[in-house]
Order: sequence, then C-alpha cells, then structure tokens
Amino acid sequence: MQTKETKEKTKYSFETIESYGPDNHCHYSGLPSPSAYENIDYDGIGDQGRTIKVEQKKDKIMETIQKYYPIGLAFISFVFSVTLWFSGYKDEGVFVGVWVPSILSLGNFINSIKK
Repeated sequence: MQTKETKEKTKYSFETIESYGPDNHCHYSGLPSPSAYENIDYDGIGDQGRTIKVEQKKDKIMETIQKYYPIGLAFISFVFSVTLWFSGYKDEGVFVGVWVPSILSLGNFINSIKK
C-alpha cells in the first residue's frame, strides 16, 4: 500500500477498499458504493439550493394532492350516482349518492388529523 505522500505525487491515484469505510463499498464486488459519491460536486458550483427547491416543490404538490384527493373522489362518486339515476337504476343511484358526504367527511377527518 502506498503512503499518502507518494499517492499525492502520482498522476492518477485510485482508492481501494482499504481507503473506504465498511459502509462505503460493496461487500460483493469491492467497488465503491453510491454512498461514497454522495457529497461530490460535479460542476464545481455547488447545488445552489437546487435540491431544496425541488424537494419543497415535491412536498407542496403532495400536500395539494392529499388535500384535494377526497374532493376528486366525491366528484367521481357524484357523477356515477347521476349516471345511475338517469340510466333507470334509481335505488343504486341513491346508494352511490350517499357516498359523497361520506367521502368528504372522511377526507376532512384525515386532513384534520394531519394538522
């Protein structure tokens, strides 16, 4: 194994399994794992907040979907109920129509628990 001084003098120096900790290499192949490359800045200008903005945008989209998902389900149930009613299946249309307030109240309950 090379010393640190001779390693710095060589033009190309590769790190071996011994230079990585037990968590930074694959136990089967001995190659570096993806965790060994996590903090590498490939373009040299840093992330400049890009990852934080992407994560915040993703979180905002997920919150919006979780908030309005019950409304979409209730609307689908309402349309299905009206379709059944005008198709001549009045009892089934009423039964499906009762789902709308149930879905909305369940969505309201779930959203109130998250807050």
